[in-house]
Amino acid sequence: MAFLGGLNNSALLRLKFTKALVGKKYLESLESLEKEMSCESSYKTYRELLHNTDPPCVPYIGVYLTDLTFIEEGNPNIIGNNLINFSKYTLLYKVISEVQQYQWSEYNLNYVPIIQTFIKDLNSPTVAELYQVSLQKEPKGAQKSDIF
Repeated sequence: MAFLGGLNNSALLRLKFTKALVGKKYLESLESLEKEMSCESSYKTYRELLHNTDPPCVPYIGVYLTDLTFIEEGNPNIIGNNLINFSKYTLLYKVISEVQQYQWSEYNLNYVPIIQTFIKDLNSPTVAELYQVSLQKEPKGAQKSDIF
């Protein structure tokens, strides 16, 4: 989802001529990733892929936060004659326990100093700076012949 978030930034989405230069193989990979992470049917495809993956893995927390929000907002805490709504809390438990399942797995990651240094020293541009670079590469109203 982080990749899709980055690639769906307005500074990149507007670069139609540049996107046309990207290889078909890469565009197909992007399309496949977009289908896998589609929010249609409450992330049905993503959930199926995740449930068929052996941990360790890092799930997209947004799916679980959405589930928790809908359960909390869509179900009363108390039902009937001042009774606790146990079905609501059972649903909350199921979501939370699924997230915990991924926390119980060990992640055997190796420390790679050059990668750590790269990430630490990475100077990320702001959204406004990215958009300005985008406008330099493909000015508004420009034609393909103006750019290449």
